[in-house]
Amino acid sequence: MEGLKGYDEANDIRDDLEPKEIRTIQQHLRTFGIFYAAPLDLDYAMLQKFQAAYKHPQHGHGRGGTRLA
Repeated sequence: MEGLKGYDEANDIRDDLEPKEIRTIQQHLRTFGIFYAAPLDLDYAMLQKFQAAYKHPQHGHGRGGTRLA
């Protein structure tokens, strides 16, 4: 993950990360218009239910520039 020190590949993001480490990753992803809800289990539930929408984002005209299909 370019620009995120200590996380060169997606596999570097593990389930046992501390909250401070997770916040660092979330802040980095925000620069790409990717935001997460609190608690994160809401995001997990959305990913499970709407997998196709999250796997195929479409360019949009909103503030983030991307909308889900």
